[in-house]
Amino acid sequence: MIYALIFIIIGILIGMFVPLPMMAIASFYISVGILAGIDAIVGALKASYNNEFDLSNFLVGLLINMSMAMALSWMGDKLGVPLYYVAVFVFGTRLFNNMAEIRVKFIDNLRASRQESKNDLEE
Repeated sequence: MIYALIFIIIGILIGMFVPLPMMAIASFYISVGILAGIDAIVGALKASYNNEFDLSNFLVGLLINMSMAMALSWMGDKLGVPLYYVAVFVFGTRLFNNMAEIRVKFIDNLRASRQESKNDLEE
């Protein structure tokens, strides 16, 4: 988990300090890809919290989700149909569902640990 945080920080720093010129339309596709990547990261956090994390599954899912979201947006742009809404809706919904599950598990674990420490103090 610490490696993931280190690489996220490195990625943010590279993004902030390395100027990469791009066309405005490319930033549109990249933003949808980033949303898909964030969804994969939050899904990985949920899997890690449930002790079900698999690195190869995460990496393949990350690359495929990002590629599909960007390809779907590009294809929709070429057809004149705003298909990026589909990616935004699907990944946004999954993102909020995963965050809700993480929040519920976190609160349940917090309550259990408080109850356990309370029981230890009573003994």
